[in-house]
Amino acid sequence: MKPVFYLKINRVSDYALPCIQHWVNIIGSDANIVFVCDNPILKRDILKYVAFHSENFSFIPSLRRLTQPISKWIGTKYWKKATDAHLTTFIHAELNKVNCYWAIDADDTMILQSPDVVKDMLCQVETYAKKNRVDIFSLDMWRSRTKGKHWSFGVVYVNNNQRILDYARTNASLDWTESFKKLDVAFNLDWYVNYLSNCQNILLR
Repeated sequence: MKPVFYLKINRVSDYALPCIQHWVNIIGSDANIVFVCDNPILKRDILKYVAFHSENFSFIPSLRRLTQPISKWIGTKYWKKATDAHLTTFIHAELNKVNCYWAIDADDTMILQSPDVVKDMLCQVETYAKKNRVDIFSLDMWRSRTKGKHWSFGVVYVNNNQRILDYARTNASLDWTESFKKLDVAFNLDWYVNYLSNCQNILLR
């Protein structure tokens, strides 16, 4: 089976298509691309303007019927839809028996290096995660800025999909947010993964 890249996209902006094209160029024809997209206008623009290197791509919407029983105890009001989109990659991967994959916010994130250089960087992350049994590995967008207090999705390698999803399914309240209320007032899957790491249930980087 080819590796899987989930490209989470939703916004129509001047920079969305260039960001998406860059990720498509990085992935090339070596993997399956699954766009998680709830915006039909953006989907239309991608099909019209983005140059693909193979036909190994597809579009899926947020799988809210399957994610909402989980997300109601993870994402608070402002972050509900985003949490469902993030959880969609976990659910879709489980349904397709994929335990390791990339999940990328591809409409607003760009690594300013050539596709070949970025691809090599991603391969190094995969190798490190497997060797050191890191469950989930993120490009550092917030962790340094918040002095280790906030890990975030954005460009993420999931090395143990099932373990994280199993913990999310057993969570049945918002009590886990209590330890973060001095840091934020709205919560999402980013914060929940922080919580799992703080409890030593998963290993993240």
